[in-house]
Amino acid sequence: MSEKRRFFRHFAHVFCGRRRFPVSTIRLFTHGLRLVMVAQDDRQICLFVDTLIDVPVKDDVKLMEYPWFSLQKHGRTEPFHYEKQSKHGVIRIDVKPGPYGMATIFDKDLLIYCQTLLMDRINRGLPVSRTLAINLHDYMRVTGRSTGKDGYQLVKKSLQRLQTTVIETNIKSGDEAQERGFGWLDDYEIKTKQVNGRRVMTHVEITLNRWTYKAITEDRRVITISKDYYNLESGMERRLYELARKHCGNQEFWHISLPKLAERCGTTQDLRSFKRDLSRIIEGDNIPDYHIAFAERGVALTLPDEDDPAATVSGGPKPKRRRSANDRVIVTFMPKNEGKRAANDPKTPLVEILPPAAA
Repeated sequence: MSEKRRFFRHFAHVFCGRRRFPVSTIRLFTHGLRLVMVAQDDRQICLFVDTLIDVPVKDDVKLMEYPWFSLQKHGRTEPFHYEKQSKHGVIRIDVKPGPYGMATIFDKDLLIYCQTLLMDRINRGLPVSRTLAINLHDYMRVTGRSTGKDGYQLVKKSLQRLQTTVIETNIKSGDEAQERGFGWLDDYEIKTKQVNGRRVMTHVEITLNRWTYKAITEDRRVITISKDYYNLESGMERRLYELARKHCGNQEFWHISLPKLAERCGTTQDLRSFKRDLSRIIEGDNIPDYHIAFAERGVALTLPDEDDPAATVSGGPKPKRRRSANDRVIVTFMPKNEGKRAANDPKTPLVEILPPAAA
C-alpha cells in the first residue's frame, strides 16, 4: 500500500470512526484531485473533500424545456402560470413565490450542482440520498461566485427562495404525477464554524424534493451542459442557452416564432421589449455553443401549427387578432460550428420575417 493511500486510510478511520461508522464499512475513492469517503451502509455520506470542478455539469431536461424560474436576479413576487398543449395532453405549471420572492434562474445553480453531484455518484457506483452535503466554498468556485462574506449571504437568500417557492405541475417524475405543491428544497441546514472570533458558513445540508430526486435517480432525465453557462450574467441569456441546448442540441438548427420564444422564456416583458433585449443578446453572441439569429430574407419558412403547439402564459388561449410584425418574426438557433458551415453552404435553408398576408 502506498504512503499516500495509507495516510488517507488512516484519516478515514479516525474521521469516520468518531461518527460511529464501523471501520470495516469505509471505502476510499480517488478521482483526479478529488477524494470522496463514503459509508457502505448508506446511513450517512461523509465528505471531507468533494469538488465538481472536473465533472461534466448536468441539468434536468424538463427544467430546461419549460419556464420554472424568475429571470430577474431578485425573485419576482407575482405568481406564474404556464400551459402548453402537447400530444400527450395539456402540460401545466404553476409557480407561486414565497415571502422571499420566486426562485430565480441564478438560484437554480444550486439544483444543477446537486443534480451533477448525484449523477456523478450514480455513474461511479456510490450511494445516493435526497440529503446532500455541499461544500459552500467549492460550490461558489465552481459556479463563479464571490467567496467573500456577501457571496455567502447571497447563497443563503437562494436557499430561502428555493425552499419557499411553491410549484404545482402535472409533469410526471418517476411513475407518478405530483398532485400537491412542493418546494425545490424540502429542507436545508447551514453549518458554521468559529474563525477568528466570528461564525463562518462552511457547508450546507440540502434535502431535495422527491419530484426532482426521482427525475435524476429514476428517470435519469439529465443532459450535459456547458460550464460556461455559469459565466452568463443575464437571466435571459441563461434561459436562451437552456432552450438551445434542449431543443437544438447537435441539430443543424431549431427555429421558433418570437411570441412562442417569449412564452418559453417565461418573461414578464411585452413582446416589443423582449425583442429589443433579444437583439442585444444576438449582437453580443455570448451564448455558449450556439448562435441565435432573427429570420433573414432568403427562403421563406412557414411553421406548421402541429410542429409548434400553442402555449399560453397566465390564462387561456388568446383571442384571434391581426398579427403584428413581431408576431411574424422567426428566431433561429444553431450550433456555432454549424453556423460556420451554413454561411458557406447555399443548401442550408435560411428563414425570414414572413411577409404580410396578401390583401
